[in-house]
Amino acid sequence: KPPISTSSTVIKALPGVEYGYTPRDSSPTSSSTLPKGVAIPDLDRPVIIPKEFIPEVAVEAAARMKELTASLRRNPGNATLWAALGLERKGINDYEGSKEAFEYAFALVPQSAVFADNLGVLYGYYLKDVKKAEQRFLTAVELEPEAVYRYLRLFEFYTYVLNDSAKAKAILERGLRAHPGEASLTALLDELKP
Repeated sequence: KPPISTSSTVIKALPGVEYGYTPRDSSPTSSSTLPKGVAIPDLDRPVIIPKEFIPEVAVEAAARMKELTASLRRNPGNATLWAALGLERKGINDYEGSKEAFEYAFALVPQSAVFADNLGVLYGYYLKDVKKAEQRFLTAVELEPEAVYRYLRLFEFYTYVLNDSAKAKAILERGLRAHPGEASLTALLDELKP
C-alpha cells in the first residue's frame, strides 16, 4: 500500500521552537493475520459518556464508537480503526478502553511510531504509568529516528512529567546525534545549561 501521509507537518509545541517533519508511515493498516497471544479487546465494552458532556457531543461520540465497533467486527485486523476507537475512548475519558484499543493497534502494526507515541501519551499523561510511557516514547524514537518531533515529545515528558533534567538532556543529545545542528534541539539544550 502507498504511504498514508507524505505531507510535511510544522509543529509549534514549545515557546520559540518550531520544527517540521514528514511523517513516515508506509506500514500496512490492515492485517489478515491477527497477533498471536494478544486478546482482541472487548467490542461490547460499555460506552459511558461523562455527564458533563454537551448532549449533542455525547450523541456524536456514541454514534462514532458504534460505527467503529461495527467496522471492527467486520475487520478486526484494521489497526487504523483500532487507533480511531482508542482516540474516541480517550475522548470520553475511558482511558483503560483507549489503552486496550491502542495496544491492539500496535500489536497489529508494531512498526508504527504513531501508535507507540499515542500509547506514550496515554500512559504518561492519563494513566500515570510513567515506566510504560517512557518505554513507548522510546520505542517511537527508535521506530522513527528521523522525526525530530519524537525527541521533543520525549524531552517534554522527561521535563514536565518526570522532572528529570538528566534524561531530558540525554534525549536532546541523542536527537542531535541523529540530526546534527537541529535548531530546536540545540535551543532546548542551551536552555538546560547552567
